Amino acid sequence: SSTDKLPHAGRVLQGALLSSFPNLLRDHKHHLKTLRHCCSGEELVDVLMKFQPALQGRLQAVGILQLLLDLELLVPGKQGLKPEGTGAGG
Repeated sequence: SSTDKLPHAGRVLQGALLSSFPNLLRDHKHHLKTLRHCCSGEELVDVLMKFQPALQGRLQAVGILQLLLDLELLVPGKQGLKPEGTGAGG
């Protein structure tokens, strides 16, 4: 079925975005903690809009990214919060 192909399509999109925008993921400081290898939702939407100009607007880009979250191909940054200096990767 077509839903069985969604995780593969998500991984392909993820790889294409990261190869086209290699500086997209980076460490961000949030209070006294560091979010490692991440970006904001706004940055993701902006990059997806640049990557695929045929999208009909930001809402459609948000829908695609929400699907990637649902498939756990994207992980919300708050789940990746680690105290700085612990050596734990996110």
